[in-house]
Amino acid sequence: MESSSNKPSWQDISAYSPTTKQYWALWNSLHLRNGVLYRKFESEDGKTFRWQLVLPRSRIPEVLKELHGSPTGGHFGVMKSLHRVRERFFWGKDQEASTVAEAVVQHWISRYRVPLQLHSDQGRNFVSAVLKGVCELLGIDKTKTTPLHPQSDGMVERFNRTILNNLSLMVSKNQQDWEQKVPLFLLAYRSRYDTTGYSPSQMLFGRDLRLPCDLLFGRPPDTPSSPEEYVQNLQARFEDVRNLARERINLRTEKMKTRYDTKATGHQFKEGDKVWFYNPTRRKGLSPKLQSHWDGPYTILKIINDVVIRIRKSTNSKPRVVHYDRLAPYYGHNS
Repeated sequence: MESSSNKPSWQDISAYSPTTKQYWALWNSLHLRNGVLYRKFESEDGKTFRWQLVLPRSRIPEVLKELHGSPTGGHFGVMKSLHRVRERFFWGKDQEASTVAEAVVQHWISRYRVPLQLHSDQGRNFVSAVLKGVCELLGIDKTKTTPLHPQSDGMVERFNRTILNNLSLMVSKNQQDWEQKVPLFLLAYRSRYDTTGYSPSQMLFGRDLRLPCDLLFGRPPDTPSSPEEYVQNLQARFEDVRNLARERINLRTEKMKTRYDTKATGHQFKEGDKVWFYNPTRRKGLSPKLQSHWDGPYTILKIINDVVIRIRKSTNSKPRVVHYDRLAPYYGHNS
């Protein structure tokens, strides 16, 4: 940039990665100072600014650990650590990634404690270096689904569908007020009874939430008890609720497993086998209705576990980790 002040055209960079395109969009904010690339970040009123070092992606975990766990890091909370990172550094990423990390800390961890494991799909917001760094700081095991196989986070997918179905009935015609409708929908959802036979609020808090109808018509008063008696009764109630809920979930799981097994392929793959790989992609100029979604042959490199397999198309191609449901035996081009 020191040798040329001319911004490349979109045609020049259109074939490059999303990160490169983001830096291209920030062209006027990027400056070389003594051979080091910085981003000039201005305040909203334009009266102040600060220089953010443009950080290579490989150094992000190191910076997060340094600003949190080192002697000078002070072991401040995750939110303060993220704020200190933003003051000093910038890197090409999805800008919503830090929002996701903040939401996980503010709306989940701060209320329900640090989880042992965080499982998500492969959306860039969830596999970002920021969220990965937060998980490392807090000792959370971060896992993710395999591509095009959302079954492993099926509960979330079903919940998202439930949210959308209900919001479609509640939002205005211009759909601009959907965010305002979510909290009230969640109040209703957390009070409904599901497969477990209990409402989510009963499972989590040991009691039902107070609804508007309860304020209008009243509810039976709770039996007075001492703090010690209340805790003992709550623990006993939790134990009963969870045991019954576990039994009902197991019954439901067995039914779903039986239904799934009737449609499963049942192929027994082994390392070295040739396979077809189900990989639906849109190709320019071709009708998707006439396009084959099976690609191959691929070679199985390793059976990682019962459901996840590492495959590779050729010795020069990059290996891929996929779910076994996306594979089929390869017997030749006419198979």
